[in-house]
Amino acid sequence: MPHKSTKLISEELNRDYQAVLNFVHEVQRIAGNSKVRLEDVIEIDKVYPHARQ
Repeated sequence: MPHKSTKLISEELNRDYQAVLNFVHEVQRIAGNSKVRLEDVIEIDKVYPHARQ
């Protein structure tokens, strides 16, 4: 999966950069503090990432 910058993601989604950055940090914090492993393509539905343990 190609890497995309937060700036590019915010532009593609037409969202505020800071809001997207906050969301990315929250996902990183949760993923870093658990055994949840994010893999493959992740579809975001209502700001909840789909993850598999």
